[in-house]
This record gives sequence, structure tokens and C-alpha cells, in this order.
Amino acid sequence: MAKLLKSKNINFYASYYRKPPLTGEEIRKRAFIVIPSGLVAVLILVSGVIYFQILYDNYKLSEVKSYINDPEVVSVYKDVQKSKSKYTTFKSELNYLTNIKDMLEDYPQFTTEDFSKIYAAASGGTVVQSISYDGNSGVVTMVAEAPRMTYAAQTVAALRTTGLFEDVQYAGYESNNSGVYSFEASCLMKGGAQ
Repeated sequence: MAKLLKSKNINFYASYYRKPPLTGEEIRKRAFIVIPSGLVAVLILVSGVIYFQILYDNYKLSEVKSYINDPEVVSVYKDVQKSKSKYTTFKSELNYLTNIKDMLEDYPQFTTEDFSKIYAAASGGTVVQSISYDGNSGVVTMVAEAPRMTYAAQTVAALRTTGLFEDVQYAGYESNNSGVYSFEASCLMKGGAQ
């Protein structure tokens, strides 16, 4: 019937040391097997690391895409863009108003009462056409028209008595065919340029 197998004890440790030493040819044969096997193992390991790095990067990229495409994030982004636009507009308008304020500071501080004095100086039907100011020289120039030539001199004399000006210069008048006399008065503000 069944044959019984005999057991034999093998001592691997002892048999390893009983082996004869390897020859140069055997070492070269084993090296040709071990070195390529080691290179293949290293390549497999590096390929695995690269593969898992690519998987990780793709995962992170998908997280970023889902964040960017999230409707709530898109809504917040649009709100921020609107706020930036409003801020830019506001800053531009603020700069514009600041420039106007700076320019207005260069003009003399005329009150309603001062203007009333200037217009009241226009006597006998004299009509003030324009009033301008040169901030560099401090000179207010008034251009007016009068129905008589004597009204021009009377208006200049009245401007001198307003107390607003250090000096009032008058260079004469011009007449047109319809009997209207145009003249210009240059008035130096008290204190000069302001």
C-alpha cells in the first residue's frame, strides 16, 4: 500500500559553509543576474513613486477645480470683483474731488457779501459780463458793459471803495456802433495771491 517516506534532517547553515568558494566565472554570472535585477527593482520603485505622485497631484487638482467651480465661491469672487470696481471708481472720484478742492483753495474766499459789493459797484446800468481770478498774481478781472462811458469810471471808483482790493487798474473802454461801452478792471486782492 502506501510507502512510508523517510525523513532526513538537513542543516542549511552547515551546508552553506561546506560549499566550495565561488569562482570568478560564477561571480560574473551571478553579477549579470543581480545587477539587472537590482536596476529593474529600482526602476519599478521609482515608477511607483512617480505614479503615486501623479495620482496625488490629480487628486489635489480635482479639489482645486471643484473649489473654483463651487457656485458659492464663484458668487463670492464676483462680489469681490464688484467691490474692487466700486473701490476703483470711488478712489478715482475721490482724487477728482481732491483736485477740485486743491484748485478751489487757490481761489480767493469770496463771500456772498463780497460779490454783492462788486455787483453794487456797477453803477447806472453797468452790466458785469464776467469775473475771473488769477491765483498766481492775485488779480480779479471784471469785464463789464455800460450804456455811457462815464459809468465805467464810476464803476472803477466804486470798486476801489469796496475794501476788497489793494489796487484797481482801469485801462479805458471800447465802444461799439450800438452805443455800448465795454471795459475791463483789474483788481489786486488785499494780501496779493491767496
